[in-house]
Amino acid sequence: LEGLASADPSSVQADIALYAAHMSRRQYDKALAVLANVEKKQPGAAVQELRGNVMLAKRDYKAARTSYAKALELEPARLSVARRLAGLDLLDNKPADAKARYEKMVEVDPKSEALQMALAETLALSGAPPADVKAALDKAAAANPNSRQARLALVAHLRGTGDTRGALEAAKVAAAAMPKDVQVLETLGALQLANGETAQARTTFAQVAELQPGNPAATLRVAATHVAEKDFAGAIELQ
Repeated sequence: LEGLASADPSSVQADIALYAAHMSRRQYDKALAVLANVEKKQPGAAVQELRGNVMLAKRDYKAARTSYAKALELEPARLSVARRLAGLDLLDNKPADAKARYEKMVEVDPKSEALQMALAETLALSGAPPADVKAALDKAAAANPNSRQARLALVAHLRGTGDTRGALEAAKVAAAAMPKDVQVLETLGALQLANGETAQARTTFAQVAELQPGNPAATLRVAATHVAEKDFAGAIELQ
């Protein structure tokens, strides 16, 4: 790898492989030496992020933050760096800094689902009020109406806070937006069943069975709605 890295003054592929090899062996100073060569060949946000990763592994959080900040200056939309900085903010008990950084990035790219989700995750990890987390997830879903990830994250958040009715309503909205998404329908059916809406759950699970005719688990979910109503004959009929 060292020979390949020195043989090609323009490519960094061998250098990055060498860097990864040193990192896997916790040879951090050697990894930094490789990055110095990478920076000569291809300076930019990527090498600053990799340097930050080395310093983070060394637990030199101040140096890691400096490298990540440089990377974000060079490439303001680099989410992987923003995540690292947010982790350091939480470590320093400065969740407001992470929130402000994400909000600034969202202003530039308001339709970025990944940014909205990262903001919501940071708020949740920092112990922000559930309403603030919900607001961030609402924005993520609104910006990406057909995003399963954003909508199911909202459902999970509401369910986790004990708002089962709110989770059910959010699941219904998700199913209306994505009527053929099996994962969304299964989530809706489970919440309908948990909220006592057995007949509605049966209809939802029947939709899943139609979408996945070869999946016996889908039929078993329909049977479960019969069992919930003590209609054991109806459940047996489906087997």
